[in-house]
Amino acid sequence: MHLTKVSPYRRRLLELNTELADDIEVVEVDETADKLIARLAEGGIDYTVAAENVAALRVGEYSNLVIKPAIGPPQPIVWAMRKSSPHLHQALDQWLAGKRQSGLMKVMYRKYFLDRRGFRARAASPYMATETGRLSPYDDAFRESARIPVWDWRLLAAQAYQESRFDPHARSWAGAVGLMQIMPRTARELKVDPRNAEQSVAGACRYLRRLEDSWREEVPRRAERLKFVLASHNVGLGHVQDAVRLARKNGDDAAAWENIAYWLIRKSKRDVYNDPVVHFGFARGTEPVSYVDNILSRWDHYREMVAAAPTPTPTPSPVVEATPTPFTPSR
Repeated sequence: MHLTKVSPYRRRLLELNTELADDIEVVEVDETADKLIARLAEGGIDYTVAAENVAALRVGEYSNLVIKPAIGPPQPIVWAMRKSSPHLHQALDQWLAGKRQSGLMKVMYRKYFLDRRGFRARAASPYMATETGRLSPYDDAFRESARIPVWDWRLLAAQAYQESRFDPHARSWAGAVGLMQIMPRTARELKVDPRNAEQSVAGACRYLRRLEDSWREEVPRRAERLKFVLASHNVGLGHVQDAVRLARKNGDDAAAWENIAYWLIRKSKRDVYNDPVVHFGFARGTEPVSYVDNILSRWDHYREMVAAAPTPTPTPSPVVEATPTPFTPSR
């Protein structure tokens, strides 16, 4: 039984060895649990032990693994810190409480540990590797159109993955179409064919530029404004404006995404969406909050994987004759 040198399961294996047939040989190696699972799948070793949720996740990547039996009762996952670090302890507690409240922790657990099919697709992608230098078949379109909202093209790629998994034929339950999941009415307004990948990206970027302009005065910090723009793209500009009004009414900083995320989530509560300052009614606020977090997290990974293009040159905001309408949420 091959284990990493710092494995917490060594003691339990030795206990089982004593209780059972005395035929378990523990081999400690200087490798990570992930590396051992990879070696197991490749036939290099016969057995290893890993956390059940991590092992189950790897089944999505290596279909020839069997992850039974469990060798002990469920154990909590904990973070340890020095007793002399009370401020760090307090900061971690606050951070975890905020993520639980936003629903992000459940979303991420479902995505990475329950969505086996999704993980398998991500793991098998020929673009998700540092060696290729590419993220998708549409990288050139992202680089070109990112100049419109003056975005890092990798952020645009992260949004496209979130919207359609880079599938130009994707269609949502709400009727959104294409790589960037544009609603037909919005596509007509932007004069693009949403099924054409390049036009979909260009049209979405023109709309993103419009959203950037709409939030520019209220949210002067660019890093914060990106979150407002992404949320508006997902759930609709009106719902985010409702959250801004709720934040102001309750004395919160309405230019801080953390506060707006809180009120977006609260918009699913009757007493909140019936508040007089709310103009657009009920919203499933956990969806845009998770949408923003997922895209920004993926953007961080993309920046580590692929080098940036030269800083894009701003282009003038396009003139669209039709009356602007917000995107209908695609999720």
